[in-house]
Amino acid sequence: MKALLPTFLLAVVCATPAYSAEIYKTVDKDGNVVFTDVPTGDRSESVELQKTSEYTPVVQDQTSSASGLKRRRSLDDDEYEEETVEITYSSLSITSPEDDAYFRNNAGNVTVAIQSSPELASTHQYELWMDGKKVKRSAQSAITLPNIDRGTHTLAVRIVGEQGEVLMESDPSTFHLGRVSAIASKNARQAPSGANSSGTPVRRAPTAPPAPRPNNN
Repeated sequence: MKALLPTFLLAVVCATPAYSAEIYKTVDKDGNVVFTDVPTGDRSESVELQKTSEYTPVVQDQTSSASGLKRRRSLDDDEYEEETVEITYSSLSITSPEDDAYFRNNAGNVTVAIQSSPELASTHQYELWMDGKKVKRSAQSAITLPNIDRGTHTLAVRIVGEQGEVLMESDPSTFHLGRVSAIASKNARQAPSGANSSGTPVRRAPTAPPAPRPNNN
């Protein structure tokens, strides 16, 4: 039992964290080995402990495919370093209205549906053009344009980056919008009696004078 005691105590001391106080070993008159953190007499001698191993956790890269940014953590300065991941679009198109489609909307509202592959990154936007003019930017794949004039219109869409750079552009598409003319509708409601649908008075043919009555006298 006496032989096992020193070995057990030494194991306990070696398991002590590196920041503990200095350890002293003392052998008493019965030959027992005692470990303390203060010297107990002339027989005490300092024990040099072996350096304990340290565990460093491994931090994995965190990648965001939606934003197109890759975050890498540095264990040295405990800071994040951002790297731009290039996103390449393979297709971009307007799915609604279909090309050369005709439809009627008396309010003139047109909803444009856009499809891209891969899906739009969070740092990018769709830029919608109509009849050669930029009309709206949005991160949504459905864009509503209000009060569009009746007639034929041309649409095209682009994907633009954070600085406005064009990343991809779709083929143009055409649609035909029908709506009731507000002027014609107003004139039809206000047309006076004897006027046509455009509000213009209608000329009536002159009536013939009544025939003379016979004189019986």
